[in-house]
Amino acid sequence: VKYPAIVKPKMESVSFGLKIVNDPDSLREAVAFIIEEFNQQALVEQFVRGREFAVGIIGNSPVETFPVLEIDLNNDPDAIQSVEDKKFQPREKICPAKIEPELAEEMKKQSVAAFKALQLRDFCRVDIRLDENGNVYLLEVNSMASLGRSGSYVYAAAAHGYDYSALVNKMLDTAVVRYFANSELLPQVDGKNTKVPPHTR
Repeated sequence: VKYPAIVKPKMESVSFGLKIVNDPDSLREAVAFIIEEFNQQALVEQFVRGREFAVGIIGNSPVETFPVLEIDLNNDPDAIQSVEDKKFQPREKICPAKIEPELAEEMKKQSVAAFKALQLRDFCRVDIRLDENGNVYLLEVNSMASLGRSGSYVYAAAAHGYDYSALVNKMLDTAVVRYFANSELLPQVDGKNTKVPPHTR
């Protein structure tokens, strides 16, 4: 393990149990806390100093990406989003992120590649750290991204042109197309499936 390291429960979300440690004793303490508090394994990774971003994805064919979003860490490369931040005082979000277009495209490209490699469907959010040397690290792929109105997925969707209702309907439409595309449950005309009008959906 290289320090600083970040320790978190394997199966939780919203930064529950997240700790940054700088030595073996702190690491043992953090792992013991997660096992006792959450009754599950701990995930330990090298902490990436730098900036934090997210890429929202929706759709299957084609896969559609939202503008890259940056979490404002107030220029502190050691900062993270704690559970307290997310619940009580969400950090500011910048969308589209103020980065070079080439970097934004690279983040989107890697995010879509991860989405496809993991055989995910319909929607997700990819969390990213950009280190101080400009290297892109995919932290995780959230296959059930939060739909909280202050969340980064919803925020980026709005920057892409989807208000909340439109986003939810887009998600439903995406799933319907995937699930029913070759199904007898779709209305048929002359033996061929037809598109289901929005009011029917």
